[in-house]
Amino acid sequence: MRKIYLFCFLFALNGLFAQKKDKLYPVAVYEKVWQEKNSDIRLKMIKSIWLEDSTFEDPSASIKGITAFNNVINEFYKKNPDAILTSGSKIVKDNYVTWEWKVLDSKNNLIMAGRDFARLNGKGQVSKIIGFWDKGATLSEADILKNLEADNLKVAG
Repeated sequence: MRKIYLFCFLFALNGLFAQKKDKLYPVAVYEKVWQEKNSDIRLKMIKSIWLEDSTFEDPSASIKGITAFNNVINEFYKKNPDAILTSGSKIVKDNYVTWEWKVLDSKNNLIMAGRDFARLNGKGQVSKIIGFWDKGATLSEADILKNLEADNLKVAG
């Protein structure tokens, strides 16, 4: 009898972990989208998790749709061509996922950091992503000048 209870408990536990893993799939693709620098490949990835009525909001943009989201990322890479995204562990609650992230340049200098919240539709797609930037984590103009000086460039000021 104990074996049956143990089996049922393990089956239920496996179901919970599988459900969490399924909810993390669109978030994992979303992170890969931000790491992909080829616009055409990125667009195909976006289409797998994004709907025309899905929205992306952060301090720089509030957009809806697949192409508009791809254009936001294109603009980001025009401004930060050597950007590298890293992200922290995910917290899943119902159809919501949240996590912290950082963007570094190729010299490991912080470009920006923040936290994202995703609302999922339960079908493996993103309904909405809201990104919050940590304004204290972005480089100030003085920090940028210090980095330039550290790279043996003299700044006339």
